[in-house]
Amino acid sequence: MKIKVLIADDDHGLASALADTIAAADDLEVVAIRHDTDAVVDAAATYHPEVILMDVKMPGGGGVAATKRVLSQHSGIAIVGLSAHEDQATATQMLEAGAVAYIVKGMPEPEIVEAVRRAKRGQMSMPADLGVGTFRDMVAKLRDRTDSEAALRVSQERVNTLLDAMPDALLIVNPLQQIEVANASTQRMFGYAPGELIGHSIEILIPERFRGRHTGLVKGFQEHPRARPMGSGLSLCGRRKDGSEFPVEINLSPLPGPNQVSVVAAVRDVTQNRDADELRRKSEQLFRGLLESAPDAMVVVDSRGRIQIVSSRTEKLFGYARPELLGMSVDELVPNSLRPGHGGHRAKYFSDPQSRPMGQGLELFGRRRDGTEFPVDISLSPMPTDEGLLVIAAVRDITDRKVAEKRLAQTQESADRRRLMGRLVQAQEEERRKIAADIHDDSIQAMTAASLRLQQLRKHMTTPQQQELIARLDEAVRESITRLRRLMFDLRPPALDRTGLGAALRELLDRMRAEIDVDFTLDDRLATEPLNDTRVELYRITQEALVNVRKHSKATHVKVDLQRVERGYRIRVVDDGVGFDIVARGGQPGHIGLIAMHERATIAGGWWTIESGEGRGTVVDFWLPDDSLSGGLSTQESQAAQG
Repeated sequence: MKIKVLIADDDHGLASALADTIAAADDLEVVAIRHDTDAVVDAAATYHPEVILMDVKMPGGGGVAATKRVLSQHSGIAIVGLSAHEDQATATQMLEAGAVAYIVKGMPEPEIVEAVRRAKRGQMSMPADLGVGTFRDMVAKLRDRTDSEAALRVSQERVNTLLDAMPDALLIVNPLQQIEVANASTQRMFGYAPGELIGHSIEILIPERFRGRHTGLVKGFQEHPRARPMGSGLSLCGRRKDGSEFPVEINLSPLPGPNQVSVVAAVRDVTQNRDADELRRKSEQLFRGLLESAPDAMVVVDSRGRIQIVSSRTEKLFGYARPELLGMSVDELVPNSLRPGHGGHRAKYFSDPQSRPMGQGLELFGRRRDGTEFPVDISLSPMPTDEGLLVIAAVRDITDRKVAEKRLAQTQESADRRRLMGRLVQAQEEERRKIAADIHDDSIQAMTAASLRLQQLRKHMTTPQQQELIARLDEAVRESITRLRRLMFDLRPPALDRTGLGAALRELLDRMRAEIDVDFTLDDRLATEPLNDTRVELYRITQEALVNVRKHSKATHVKVDLQRVERGYRIRVVDDGVGFDIVARGGQPGHIGLIAMHERATIAGGWWTIESGEGRGTVVDFWLPDDSLSGGLSTQESQAAQG
C-alpha cells in the first residue's frame, strides 16, 4: 500500500513541484493539494491522508494553527512542517502543536521523500543543528510551566515522544556531568538498556584516553555557554557499553537552570560518512593514477571551460606548471585564431556529451606557454560527477606525423612517395607500438593493481552498501582493463610481430566472429613470411576491408585468401553480403575506406581492385610486392604482376 500524502502550501508552483517529487516515489501517492487552512481540514476528512506536508505560513492562522485543527479531529495523521528556512522558534511551535517533523523546502528531493516515510513510521526528521536547540527550548518551557499536573504530564509525554523519535542520540547532562535524559537513539547507539544511563557520568560514553581532554572542553563550555559543535577541528569518538569505539559528531546547546547551566548534547554516528570519505579519497587517487599513466596529455574541464585536473604529460606538452593550469580557462591552450569559436563548440558538446574525437575533419592545434603552436589530436569523454558534468580531453602531439604527411604530399616521384610512405607508416606503427606498450606496462598494470587494492579494501568493509560500492568500482576498473586490452589489439596485434601475418589475421577474424554472427574462414597459403613493412601493410589493408564488411555488408560468410605469388603477396576478401554500386557510392562518405585502401596499395607499389554489385556480394583483391614501401616495383612491373 502506498503512503497517502496531502500537500498544504499556499504557493501553487511549489505545491505542484512537491507533488511531483512525492508522486515520483513508488511507495508514495499524493491524494490532494490544498492552499489554505480550511481547505486542508476539509481534505483531511475527505481523503484520509497518512502524512500532511504543512507549510508553516499557511493562510488562515499559519501552520501551527492548521496543525492543531487537523490533529484535534484526526489524531492519527503525521504532520511534517515545511519552512522556507531554518527557524528554531517556528520548529518548536510546530512540534509542540503535534507535528512529528520539521524540514526546509530547499533540501534535496530524496531527503524530502525520506522525511515523509519517517513521519509515517512516527520518526522525526529535522536539520541536525536545529534539532538540539528545538529540543532544548521545549525542555526549558516544560521546566518553566506552572500548569496542572495533568497538563504537565501530557507535555512531558509529548517531549519524550519527540525525543525518542529523533534519529540522533540526544542527552541532557547536568552541571555535575551526570546524564539526566537519554533518548532511544542514545540507547541504541551506545548499547545500553532504557534508563541504564540515567545518573551516570557522561564520561561513561567517552573513551578513557579522551576523558582528560573532555574535562577541559566542559570547563570552556561552562564559562562561555552557547550553541556550537563540540571540539571543532578535533576527531571525536564515542564508547559503547562493550568498549568498542566509533567516530561521532557532537553539537552542544546550553539549557539554563535555576542556578547553573545544563547541556543538551546531540550525538551523531559518522562511521559511514568517514568510510564514504575514505572510499571517495581512494577513488580519487585511483582516477588520478589512471590519468598519470595515460600515454596522452590528460585535461579535465568543467562546463565553464575551467581546468580542474591535469596529468604530468600536460605540463610537459604545454610548458605550464600544474598550479598554473588548475583553474585556468582551457581557451589559454587554444591558439588565438581559434578561440572565438571554441566556447560554442564546448557548449555544443556539453549539450550532447559523447565519447568522440574533437573536431572531426578539422585540423586542431594547441598553444604552449611560450606562444608556439603545434598540431594535435584530441579525444573527448564525458565524466558525470556530483558537482556536475566534466569532460576528459586526451591531447596528443602529432607534429611528427604531420611533418611526415607534409613531406609525403610534397614528394612527386612514386619511388620517393613510397619511401616517405614507409617512414610515415613506420612512424605510425611505432607510435601504435609505443602506445600499446605504454598501455600494457603502465595503464593496465596500474589498473590491475588498483583492482587488487579494491578487492582487499572490500574485505574490510562492514556494511553491504560499502561492499556493493567497492564491487561496482572494481567492476568499472575491470571493464576499463578489458577495453584497454581491446585497444592494445587494435593498435598493434601482438601476433603480427610474434607469429606472423597469418596468425594475426586469424586472431582478427576470431575477434570479429565474437562480435557479429558471420562465418569467417581464412585460407593461409603463405610459403614464406613477408618482410616487416610489407607484413604491416598487408594486415592494415585486410583489416580495413574486414571493417567495411562488418559495417556495411550484412554478409553471412566471409573468406580471406592469403597466398604467396611471384614477386609478392596477394590477398582476396570475399563476402556474400548485399553488395553496392561501386560507381554510385564509391566516393560517398562512409566509403572513404575504399579510397584509403586503394591509395595505400598503390603507394606501396602494388595494386588494389574491388568487384561488387547490389545483391552480389563484394570481392576486394590486392597485391603488394616483396619490398613494398622500400622502393617496390615500377608501374609496369606492378601491372605485369596483376596480369
